[in-house]
Amino acid sequence: TSSRSCSRPSGPCATMVNDMTSIPAYSIFSAASELLVTAAVFYVVWRAWQYNDFRRGLLGCVLVFEAVVNISYMAVRMLAPSSSLHDSPGWLTTTAALHGILSLAMFLFLIFITMLAWRDNERGHNFFRESPATTWAFVGLWTASIVSGEFLFVMLYLV
Repeated sequence: TSSRSCSRPSGPCATMVNDMTSIPAYSIFSAASELLVTAAVFYVVWRAWQYNDFRRGLLGCVLVFEAVVNISYMAVRMLAPSSSLHDSPGWLTTTAALHGILSLAMFLFLIFITMLAWRDNERGHNFFRESPATTWAFVGLWTASIVSGEFLFVMLYLV
């Protein structure tokens, strides 16, 4: 029987190890943190919708985190694009540009929806349940933004 192990850096395992170590740490952190941010945002929307319990403190923390970490990541990527993007097909570069635009738009949408939900909550209203079209549009577009970002991470660094 043949057993492969990555304990010896040779052959395909060496390539995999080299490829994994060449991924910028900020990219790994951003890709992972976006999944956690998404879980928090969806949790806030779900709690508000299902139980009329608007977790504004959590959403406020998410907004600060998004502004500090992920918006700064977008700025870094805009100033110094990934070297693997230069060698990629045109469609992947276009996807990256569209993802960047969508991500920035979704950050602004998150600020907007947070302000409306906060205001409505103080008035005793449930923004998410009372504005289902806006809520589901937000959830759908946020999902598209996250999926496109994770897709880009996989295509640029893991494939």
